[in-house]
Amino acid sequence: MKLRTFDPTTLEPLLQGTLVHNAADILATRDTILNGVVIPDSIIDHLTTFMSALTDDPKHYPSVTPLRVPSGLPVDRP
Repeated sequence: MKLRTFDPTTLEPLLQGTLVHNAADILATRDTILNGVVIPDSIIDHLTTFMSALTDDPKHYPSVTPLRVPSGLPVDRP
């Protein structure tokens, strides 16, 4: 299971020390409707790749970085 074998070294260096080792707690509280549901590793890998693509650093795209966000707060620009 991916949750039990997650490698924290794949996280950004600043986040690596924030990992909470609570996989057993998470699995103990998951919805019973998921019992018996098996998502193949390849699908999880594809989803992880997709989600990672959504977290690109906006500094790499200055032409599409807004001056402010809907809350009105300014956005740090390079």
